[in-house]
Amino acid sequence: QFIDNLMNLMRIHFPKSLIQFEDFSNHNAFQILSKYRNSSLVFNDDIQGTGSVTLAGIISAQKLLAKNFNDLCVLFIGSGEAGLGIGTLLSLALQENGLSKAETQERLWFVDSKGLIVKNRRNLNTDQKLVAKEGPLLTDLNDIVEYTRPTILIGTTGKAGIFSKEIVKSMTKFCPRPIIFALSNPTSNAECTAEQAYIWSGGKAIFSGGSPFSPVEY
Repeated sequence: QFIDNLMNLMRIHFPKSLIQFEDFSNHNAFQILSKYRNSSLVFNDDIQGTGSVTLAGIISAQKLLAKNFNDLCVLFIGSGEAGLGIGTLLSLALQENGLSKAETQERLWFVDSKGLIVKNRRNLNTDQKLVAKEGPLLTDLNDIVEYTRPTILIGTTGKAGIFSKEIVKSMTKFCPRPIIFALSNPTSNAECTAEQAYIWSGGKAIFSGGSPFSPVEY
């Protein structure tokens, strides 16, 4: 009710203003953005800002590899506003590049604290149901990486070190240049460091972080 009153008053007194939403909980963030996006100029930085800059990074990495943008397979570790926001924008970009919605969905996998988000898992929320796919009930991250065989690994968990040495090395088995985005911040919460990504992958990884890292020599 407070937000509704605020938005009504903003439309009256500041009709040309841009209103940025940030740090709302997962369900509220998507609901609020959806509710007001057609009546006011609104923007959610967690969903749309993170999504935009990450999509730019993915496109740049694909160009660096001279790979077809449509051939990527992405595993999102973390399915809050940031993970789902990136996934939504990436899905739209793939569809604009000629893939069908179904083909796009086959290339995107999502993981939350309970494991791989698949259709036969219980108690999925509304947003998770939109990205759930057919697949096994897997909870171990190493098993999930082996099953999905991603070319891109994106972390938005806030859990330091969740990208282990085993996971990074596993990606190099089926991906000559794995793309690893450890986007959680601050630096102490990053899923892995730049140095770890380069060393564990034998110098093969293309790394980007959501926090600053010291220069690395390899």
